[in-house]
Amino acid sequence: MQNIKDANNLIDLIYAIEPLAYYFDMKPFEFWNSRYSEINIYCQTHLIKIFDDLRREIDLQEAVTNKLIAGDCMNQNAEIIMIRDNYKELFEQEQEQTLEDQRRLFKG
Repeated sequence: MQNIKDANNLIDLIYAIEPLAYYFDMKPFEFWNSRYSEINIYCQTHLIKIFDDLRREIDLQEAVTNKLIAGDCMNQNAEIIMIRDNYKELFEQEQEQTLEDQRRLFKG
């Protein structure tokens, strides 16, 4: 990701984004036969999916953990600490992201 931030021109950006596209299962011939905008959309979509999967996993872990803590009869004074509080930036985002927000996420 640092290479993407440091890219000075389109050629550097393409070479910087290449490993990310491969990581997201894009084949080399697909990468080199695609336009930059297609590759960009492909990678952004996969990054958004990763964030969504992470949010879903946090919600699941939080629900299970809270039920275990609430069901523990050995410690009636147990304090439930919300896992979401540690990942506020993931849950404060609006569902509708502007193109500029997606670019910032992609580069950031």
